[in-house]
Amino acid sequence: RAMTEELRRSPSDAANAGRLTLAGRLLHWLFATRLAWQFTIPSLLLMVLVGLGVALGLSRYVAASIEEDALREATREAKWEASMVTEYLSPEQLVAPKLGPQYLDLDRAVRMHVMHAGMQRVKIWSRSGRIIYSDDPALVGRTFPVKGMLARALGGKSAAEVSDLKEEENIAERQYGRLLEIYTPIRIGNSPEVVGVLETYEDYGHVADRIAVSQRIV
Repeated sequence: RAMTEELRRSPSDAANAGRLTLAGRLLHWLFATRLAWQFTIPSLLLMVLVGLGVALGLSRYVAASIEEDALREATREAKWEASMVTEYLSPEQLVAPKLGPQYLDLDRAVRMHVMHAGMQRVKIWSRSGRIIYSDDPALVGRTFPVKGMLARALGGKSAAEVSDLKEEENIAERQYGRLLEIYTPIRIGNSPEVVGVLETYEDYGHVADRIAVSQRIV
């Protein structure tokens, strides 16, 4: 009888033992999986952050490269434009603001050789920091401190930047948001003397479009 009872309990005990073994394996798997995720999640987050950092750095590099190319091209154009304008100027004419017929003559020359699609503003500066010509007549005769890129150009070197138009002399251009701002020394004939500065402002929109397209590709 004892043997019979033992035989009756055996299948049940075997099933219970199987269930315990399965539960143990499940607990072991859950424990191992939890440990794995504890190391995997931080690693994945680190990879994502590194990837975002690389993408952001590459995006900024692309934007800076496109802006530099645009500024170089605008500077080359401005040098040619300045050489064309000097044909209508003399050193004496780069002292006092242009008014009346003199303004109209210079304005026609500027609109013929300098103004083009995307050009938002043109100024011609005297060495004293006075605007002797602008396509905006309201600016003619105004004087501003000689500093920054204007001072550099009066010193004989071209200067250019993507401008946020926050300088005092940019009060009439702030409506445009951002512009390519280029300062070019003016020399008359073969003289090395800088007698004034041609300042041009070009639209930034085409540069922003190129950056947006390039960044989508990146």
